[in-house]
Amino acid sequence: MFKKVLVASLMAFALAQAADDSCSNSTFTINSQSDLDALASCDTVTGNIVITTQLATATLNGVQEINGDLQILQDIALTVLSAPSLESISGTLKLVNLTLLNTVAMPALTSLGGIDFQTLPALQQVQFNSGVTSADDVLITDTQLNSLDGITLTTANTIDINNNIYLRNISMPQLTSVSDNINIAYNYASLYVNFPALLTAGNATFFSTGDVNTPKLNNVTGGLGYINGSMTSITARNLTSVGSLTFNDNTQLSNISMPNLATINGAFLIANNTDLLVIDGFPKVSEVAGAIDFTGDFTNLSLPSLSDVKGGMNVQSTSDEFECPFEEDSTNGVIKGDNYVCKGALKTVTTGLNGTNQTADGSGDGTSTSSGSSSSSTSTSGASKVASAMGVAALIAGAVAQFAL
Repeated sequence: MFKKVLVASLMAFALAQAADDSCSNSTFTINSQSDLDALASCDTVTGNIVITTQLATATLNGVQEINGDLQILQDIALTVLSAPSLESISGTLKLVNLTLLNTVAMPALTSLGGIDFQTLPALQQVQFNSGVTSADDVLITDTQLNSLDGITLTTANTIDINNNIYLRNISMPQLTSVSDNINIAYNYASLYVNFPALLTAGNATFFSTGDVNTPKLNNVTGGLGYINGSMTSITARNLTSVGSLTFNDNTQLSNISMPNLATINGAFLIANNTDLLVIDGFPKVSEVAGAIDFTGDFTNLSLPSLSDVKGGMNVQSTSDEFECPFEEDSTNGVIKGDNYVCKGALKTVTTGLNGTNQTADGSGDGTSTSSGSSSSSTSTSGASKVASAMGVAALIAGAVAQFAL
């Protein structure tokens, strides 16, 4: 009797071990739908699943958890990817250069290590019906998505969503913090960005967007930038500190309100916002650790609490009505940088260090402010636009950094 029990136990163990072996590997290379079907008995797959063949459709049945990545690269035939039972991927869902992929259906998925969607020009549907609440890093670029419904993150390391020209809305109502970067760039021209619970971010750049809703945003440790946007107003009522702050080439922007912002730990730049005639939305800004660089057509400017500017100051307006409010600050130690210019009634305005070469009649060897032209002359390709967005930001930072000397 004992021998029979022992034999039965050993057989059960062997079968379980065989099942474990079939569900665990460093990489499962998928060459056919039958290879995927072979995983259907696995609740959990340990290892990366890499689909390498040209499948028209790919369905991963049965699997609830992947301890690894799910990758499909360079497939010109795939139109539909589905995993009806899949709940979590510890690694990255990586879909790159899939020219015909139209639908990703993972209705039970809630958790991923990362989302990496690149060059999916036919992708119109991502069915995350249960709501993805956890993903450390999100990159979505060059798709036909018109919304990101189903991606409802609470925290993230990076969120980079760019060159999705049909994407009209990004809404993540539960997102509270992004430790590294938020980059929203070159999607639909009037894209609405809604992060109503966002409290903190490492860096945040909103490039070529419409309205941006961040009513609870309190702190951005790096740079916060609004560039080439179509919004008419920017409001961040709870923001108290930022690393650097940029408003550039927002041609319809007429109002900025950041009533509780007190500290800017880097540069403060406002340039080429043609409808921004009054700059008075920073009543509590007292310290700027870099330079202040304001250029445009504004008639009135007020920073009533300003007490310490570590860098220089360049304030230039084309308006005949503008009167500089900082003349005393230039001599009483508030502005500590060597470079200072504050003038109105100029024919042209310049940013950065070259701004100090400007004369009252608009002559001088400084370069005319042309950030808008730079951004609008970019290539229509996604890669070129991303490079341009990064380039404009780098040029702005460089110009202000020079002026701070």
